[in-house]
Amino acid sequence: MRDLLKVGETCSALAPAWSGVIVDADDYYRSLADAIESARAYVLIAGWQLESSVWMRRRDEDEDRPRTFREIVRAAVTRNPELRIYVLAWDWSSVYALDREWATSDKLRSAGRGRLRFLYDANHAPGASHHEKFAIVDGHTAWLGGIDISEHRWDQRSHVDQNPMRFDGKGALYLPYHDVQSVVRGPVVRHLVEHFVDRWVAAGGEPMVLVPEPIPESAPFAHMPLGHGPVAITRTRGATVVPMREPVREIRALYERALQRAERFVYIESQYVTARVIVEALADRMRDRSRGRLEIVVIVPWCLEGRMEKAAIEGPQRIALSVLARIAEENGHAMGVFSPCVPRKADSEGPCPTYVHSKLMIVDDRFLTLGSANATNRSMGLDTELNLAWAAEDEHDDVARGIHALRVSLMAEHTGVTPEEAIRDLSRVEGIVDRLCALAANEPRRLYRPRLDPDQAIADQGPMDDLFASIGDPETAAFDEGLFEEILERPHGIVARVVTALQSVAGARG
Repeated sequence: MRDLLKVGETCSALAPAWSGVIVDADDYYRSLADAIESARAYVLIAGWQLESSVWMRRRDEDEDRPRTFREIVRAAVTRNPELRIYVLAWDWSSVYALDREWATSDKLRSAGRGRLRFLYDANHAPGASHHEKFAIVDGHTAWLGGIDISEHRWDQRSHVDQNPMRFDGKGALYLPYHDVQSVVRGPVVRHLVEHFVDRWVAAGGEPMVLVPEPIPESAPFAHMPLGHGPVAITRTRGATVVPMREPVREIRALYERALQRAERFVYIESQYVTARVIVEALADRMRDRSRGRLEIVVIVPWCLEGRMEKAAIEGPQRIALSVLARIAEENGHAMGVFSPCVPRKADSEGPCPTYVHSKLMIVDDRFLTLGSANATNRSMGLDTELNLAWAAEDEHDDVARGIHALRVSLMAEHTGVTPEEAIRDLSRVEGIVDRLCALAANEPRRLYRPRLDPDQAIADQGPMDDLFASIGDPETAAFDEGLFEEILERPHGIVARVVTALQSVAGARG
């Protein structure tokens, strides 16, 4: 699997680090808060959504400590007058006006006492968004994944239906929420610093020279350590005219090659699954009768958030997953699509869905990628996305053991089984789909299986859904996802020629 990580093809950098994975935002927020307060030189934070009022510490033992993001920033710069904090956030669309904190930049600058710089980033491809979510402290430790410092992201791994600590900025409780964040410490972080600085300058910030502090000798906190070894940085970036930049599709290439190489098992955990490259790569692999049988597990939310998401994603996702399930059945593979939920205290109300926001893929328990990229066409070619990736030499090294432990732990979280039961029932990939189906049939139910029927899914997809999606959703391209993918695959077509001409004109004007 190690040869999947090729600089210039599937990744932009490959360097060593101590690394691991933190599951859900409770421990991630607490780890990041501690690191910000103890930072010696600088903190870099980039996000699709950033809000100053988010409670990063919510446990009883943290009662006497700074709790919100804004309070933690103030405490950090008060303790260390030499500290500098740089925050880069997507210059979000007005469509989100009712869902975002207002004047975040002013609130954080005030808390930073002149030592926090904040930029809104609008430098991206037309119709795109900056979707990356990462933080760096002192140039030696970084956290990267799907978790923004924003409302409705915090939860604990138990995902109980009514957690009094799971509240938003208005004090209202919200439903269980699942996500993952990686942590790395070592030389690979220097490449992430360079990436941040590049984005900072492109967004209008002044160039920075950030010298890393000495790397701590200990590994960073993680629920699932991945040992010490090479970590790859892999990106998506749509083409831009000013400044002229070629598109970057490393994540797309990595997903495609990893799925083509799958021998026994694929595990996808994602908020959305609609990307054509993923559907076609899996379909081609399953249709290859010279290869062995696959077990494919897909974890997605039971229902999507909001009308725009439902219109833009829900129909295409049902079609994509239904088609893959039919191909799996026709070619002797096992595929299961599952949505996690938790029992409610009042049984009569039915199960409480856990919203899956993670963006993660594991292949053969030897390859892992996670980050900000959803399994959508946008994340494969339009938005700015940032993932990390690990590939094991063999099934016995630290990376492979860590990936295996992460996969089993995630399945245990979603099914509600004990650690002992997880080791017994979920470790082996052979027959894993049948075992998960059996667990989904148990009461109280922790897994639901959406009905998959491609003909019915196509019939249910109404034309008004596509119309609303193209008009109302700033995270959806101004044309159908399928058409967007066709344009990517035809670089010499009329659209590509127009973009090339615009780039030439921009270059001639300096």
